Amino acid sequence: MEQSRIEFSPADRLSSTADYLYLKEAYALKLDGVDLVVLSACDTERGRLVRGEGVQSFSRAFLAAGATSTVTTMWRVADAPTADFMRLFYHFLARGEARDEALRHTKLRFLNGASTVAHPHYWASFVLTGDGLHAVPRAVTWVLVAEVMSGLALLAAFVARRRLRKNSVPR
Repeated sequence: MEQSRIEFSPADRLSSTADYLYLKEAYALKLDGVDLVVLSACDTERGRLVRGEGVQSFSRAFLAAGATSTVTTMWRVADAPTADFMRLFYHFLARGEARDEALRHTKLRFLNGASTVAHPHYWASFVLTGDGLHAVPRAVTWVLVAEVMSGLALLAAFVARRRLRKNSVPR
């Protein structure tokens, strides 16, 4: 358990040293206000079973650090199908679906597909832990964008009107 870690790519291509986030460090993160943590890497839900506590996994660590929910994997996952799975999952989230429904719809789309990724090996590894009933809030809503644009239009009209008045007043 002390060696459980997530490896991050080097900051630049010239560097050969990668950074790690160890499981014990994940517990210390400040994730209050984080609605969803997605770890689409291999075995992110696996961990040591502690009697009376449960599995010591990254999911548990991120939830303890304040995240509302996590999506993790139960076993090794293949890169290309996982990328396709995540694109579809985020598509459903972007449509405003609750986290559990977005994951369910993604799994059903894979299951009912006519390709080799219909086999559960490619999609059943993904599990949701925590709050799945709510949609992930959008960082910027269309209402906010419309309000800002309206405000900018009003400001531009006000400035234009003042300039017209200033230019039309005889001196």
